[in-house]
Amino acid sequence: MKHLIPLGHKITTFQSQVETKKTTYSLLFTRYNENGIFNNSGFDRTTAKFRLKQKLTKKISFDATINYAQTNRKGIGTTADSGRFNMLAQILSASYRWA
Repeated sequence: MKHLIPLGHKITTFQSQVETKKTTYSLLFTRYNENGIFNNSGFDRTTAKFRLKQKLTKKISFDATINYAQTNRKGIGTTADSGRFNMLAQILSASYRWA
């Protein structure tokens, strides 16, 4: 079964792994982009992971992992601030006061 992705969302993934007798390295890259429901709003996240495993001797090995993550939010959305002051609540509140 395929995972459903709502319209306005885009996921890009790249993964690679190379193994030899003594060395293994892997690279994973993911980019998630979501258009917001309001004009000039949205969310995007970029993550990357690089892992290197090297067998130096029979008893000694080297294992290193580097992780990278960046998240960006544009504009105001319904959960941009964990719901404390969301845009929809402000609109409803303003409509109620002026009605």
